[in-house]
Amino acid sequence: MRAAATRGTERRHWHRSLAPEELDHIGDFLRRVLA
Repeated sequence: MRAAATRGTERRHWHRSLAPEELDHIGDFLRRVLA
């Protein structure tokens, strides 16, 4: 239970540390890879 909470917090923190343009770049990359 505690591990899951920690993992969720880490994921949220990682998201917050990324700039919107970085997220766009990652999204474009994923779209290209999955296409």
